[in-house]
Amino acid sequence: MLYLAVQTLVLCGVFLLLSGFFAQWDGHAVGVRPYTGANATVYQVLIVEEGKNTIERNMSALAIDGLNLPLNDVGVAPNTLPTTAAATKKSRFQLSYLVQRPAIEAEDVGTWKSYPTTTPQALGAVVLMWLMSLGIRNMIYAGSPLSIQPRAVALPKGQAQAGVAANPGKLRSRKTVPDRRPSRGPRR
Repeated sequence: MLYLAVQTLVLCGVFLLLSGFFAQWDGHAVGVRPYTGANATVYQVLIVEEGKNTIERNMSALAIDGLNLPLNDVGVAPNTLPTTAAATKKSRFQLSYLVQRPAIEAEDVGTWKSYPTTTPQALGAVVLMWLMSLGIRNMIYAGSPLSIQPRAVALPKGQAQAGVAANPGKLRSRKTVPDRRPSRGPRR
């Protein structure tokens, strides 16, 4: 049971790492890496933070579609921040990030929308790792990845199970004088 509890806690930590739980940023999305395939669900986005620090994060296609971000093969931020750059931020210890679409007209105020950082791929990877580590644990303990109880193993005739005396009938290793019985009467 202890193994399963530790295994589950470690894999919860892996899930949080894969989901970007410990990451944080506050900046503007200025470009997107080229993607292959017709229907991308996740884009790798270049974000410029204060002080011209650049980071790349994976963002959902729902958040990026409609922002008209230019393709950026090199991963270098532009010299000047475009006026149409969408603001984005994520606080540490959260499983979501915010994207503010730029205001199209002067009166229009951009609204913040929240998008999850968790993905089905991250959850699937953690479930697969959990099953694999459970199978490895069962192979070590029971001899089979699908068996939970240890199997009874046929032993050679002279060998006993581990932890059991080899011949329980003979406890003495050498011959000694047997214990004397008390006599019933006076000795003659």
